[in-house]
Amino acid sequence: MPKIFISYRRADSQYVTDAIYSEMGKHFGEDIFLDVDDIPPGVDFPEFLADQIAQVDAVLVIIGQDWARIMEERANEFNDFVRIEIERALQQGKLVIPVLVKNAKMPDFKNLPESIRDLQRKNAVPVRRHPDMRRDCERLAKGIERALNHNRQQVKPITQAVSTSSISKTKFTLPDLHWINIPAGKVTLEGKKGSYIPEGQKQTFDVSAFAIAKYPVTNKQYAEYVRETGKEPGYWTNSKFNEPMQPVVGVSWFDAIAFCDWLSEKTGEKISLPTEQQWQRAAQGDDDRVYPWGNLWDVSRCNNQDSGNYYTTPVTAYEGKGDSPYGVVDMSGNIWEWCLTAWKTGDNHIGETNVSRVLRGGSFRYSADKLRSANRNGNLPDDTYNIGGFRCLHPVT
Repeated sequence: MPKIFISYRRADSQYVTDAIYSEMGKHFGEDIFLDVDDIPPGVDFPEFLADQIAQVDAVLVIIGQDWARIMEERANEFNDFVRIEIERALQQGKLVIPVLVKNAKMPDFKNLPESIRDLQRKNAVPVRRHPDMRRDCERLAKGIERALNHNRQQVKPITQAVSTSSISKTKFTLPDLHWINIPAGKVTLEGKKGSYIPEGQKQTFDVSAFAIAKYPVTNKQYAEYVRETGKEPGYWTNSKFNEPMQPVVGVSWFDAIAFCDWLSEKTGEKISLPTEQQWQRAAQGDDDRVYPWGNLWDVSRCNNQDSGNYYTTPVTAYEGKGDSPYGVVDMSGNIWEWCLTAWKTGDNHIGETNVSRVLRGGSFRYSADKLRSANRNGNLPDDTYNIGGFRCLHPVT
């Protein structure tokens, strides 16, 4: 059952939103989120809201006649939850649907925050008052289901993602792919709510030697895959994210697995995603350091929320500044990186394809605590957003 998040302004549309919430509940059951008012004290609420948005499939933005005026008035307020909800939904590549109520029209976005202007490109859906509301909400619910089903159908089963008959068996080298050998050792993972390691606990793993890519997969590298398969990821044509040496973003876990399968066929070598134990081992080394470069936070060592960049940077931008003990680059900030590991079970096999998978590394949207080498996160494998990519692993070199 899809999970739906409803973003609205109380001063603009509370009563009609309550009615929409009730009608949506008839289609989607209890998986409708209306208010985020249980924010724990002391947490970073933009990050908290980002986590809430990450757990849903679609975001409905309720727009009444006063929505744009209030949005403009609150444009400079750092704690405007509605703006943050929309920003995070757009950044994460969620299905975002403007819902026009009370005879409102889609507003002019020229005076609204730039961070939400992509909303004006989304097809808006009007919802009228009774007696038309029930029929309009039913049409909206069916539209959500169609859109989500369409997105899922774009992901072919992993075993069919690449046609091996069309792949050349000649010697192939991926541009700028450099392997770094990581020696065998131990790594200690932190527990987190909902994951296979209980919150408040830690678990230590033995990790065998392996080799990991020095950089996350770049657009330049992914372009080789796109040329042969025609499978373009999200944001592929977005000029803010498609420079050759920027990390490829808008890739699902399925896309990352398919790329690794393709590269394995091309090279005759076994290429995969790293497990999260391998990923953390490559980031920390033997001393359990807090960040890849050491134990003290330094805003200048990675692309983060406070570094003044609003998009991803080239994977070499912080080389020599934020490297891990082994010289692995860009493991803190810039993008979240998909891992092989299942979030709830710890399984490191492909197995079931509908379970959440681990993400590591944080992104340019986060700072400090979220960018620690030990920080862990998980998301659904078909999710695509502009803060997520991956890097490759080789068993040995």
